Order: sequence, then C-alpha cells, then structure tokens
Amino acid sequence: MTYEYQKVCDYVCTLIHKRQLREDMKLPSLRKMAEKFDLSIPTIHRAYCQLEKQGIVRSKPGPPH
Repeated sequence: MTYEYQKVCDYVCTLIHKRQLREDMKLPSLRKMAEKFDLSIPTIHRAYCQLEKQGIVRSKPGPPH
C-alpha cells in the first residue's frame, strides 16, 4: 500500500534525479503541490518533513517577519 504522501516524495526525488530541482532551489509551495496532487496541505507538509528526515532535502529558515 502506498500512502499519498509517498507519491509526493517520489515525485520530488524524481525531480532531483532529473536535475529539475537543484540544491539551490526551493521546493514547490505546499499549496501548489496540494493542487497538483489533489491532496491536503498537511499531507504535502508530511511528505516534505519525510524528505527532510531522510536527508533528501533540508529546511532553511526564512527571513523574520
């Protein structure tokens, strides 16, 4: 059984492998990915957290508001 968030993880890994997503680039926004996959924003967030946990992507703090 494949979880919905895993489809997002696989997609991001494919983008990285094809060099369409490089280290210096931001991941697509949660909202954009939610629309693309017809999933909830929390599901996309879970995928991004999983990718970070696996060391595939890393989080960088944004500017303070």
